[in-house]
Amino acid sequence: MEEQDFDYNLLVRFIEGNANAREKEQVMDWLHQNEQHKQLYFQVKDILDYTAAPGVTAAETEQRWQQVSARLAAAPATAKVLYPWYRVAAAVAVLMILAAAILYTWFPARPALVTILNKDAAPKVVMLPDSSQVWLLKGSELSYAPGWEKERKVTLKGTAFFEVNKHTEHPFTVKMQQMDIIVLGTSFIANSGAATAAAAVSDGMVRAVLPGKEWTLKPDEGVFFENGKSSKQVVHGSYYRMMKAGYFDFNNTTMSEIAEILQVVYGYQVTVRQPEVLQQRSMSGHMAISDEASLHKAISIIMRVEIIKDGQQIIIQPK
Repeated sequence: MEEQDFDYNLLVRFIEGNANAREKEQVMDWLHQNEQHKQLYFQVKDILDYTAAPGVTAAETEQRWQQVSARLAAAPATAKVLYPWYRVAAAVAVLMILAAAILYTWFPARPALVTILNKDAAPKVVMLPDSSQVWLLKGSELSYAPGWEKERKVTLKGTAFFEVNKHTEHPFTVKMQQMDIIVLGTSFIANSGAATAAAAVSDGMVRAVLPGKEWTLKPDEGVFFENGKSSKQVVHGSYYRMMKAGYFDFNNTTMSEIAEILQVVYGYQVTVRQPEVLQQRSMSGHMAISDEASLHKAISIIMRVEIIKDGQQIIIQPK
């Protein structure tokens, strides 16, 4: 095969294992023409192998292509070199076209994410592209790609209550720093912190996926992740529906239930000292979910306890 007739797309198909028998023969003939072809082959193969590695970005791949093109362009055009300058230029041009095509195919342009941060005191209602609804707590952030088709996926930082429309063929996924939640159609609450995570189901069923562990959760079941470990517990799913109204309506609520709320809604690691004493006490009342400071104060006064807060850790003990 004459060098000027060589189709460099064949080289990429050959390296990727997609060439047919005739195309393989053409590439092998081209490779045996001179040493420069072999060098070019290994340079392109190195880039394609590098691109296929996990975590490689489009920018890094583009840099590799630029390096190969620069080396080709810098090749000396002497009588001893069987790669004349005009053929080098053609090879560089073709490689740049191939690079653009591969970058477009492997790293397609993605539309900017829709990101919603709730700065208001009251929970913010978000309507998703599939008409599922989210109640986002103050200081929490939700992001997702616009115009969903098949993939229903959101990323959560903070706390939110979800009512997900059922779609059997397209599960709904909530991505969090420590845990993923996969559902078909249900209502649940999720909390995503830097080192902790929690989820509790009000209706339906979800699958919580954590490092090395998966939990299936039904109504009034929750999962908690802290200190590198996860556990499944019985919870009170009815409390979390209250996020839609924006307030807690306590009715003889016990200390264990309060500790659960502090974990699930606010992401605290809660330690209750002398639980046998505190479990005899309860509280009732109407309290805004967003007014966390007043909630702590009310718990302290009504339950006659001391609340010691250190970052995301809370210790509750009798006064």
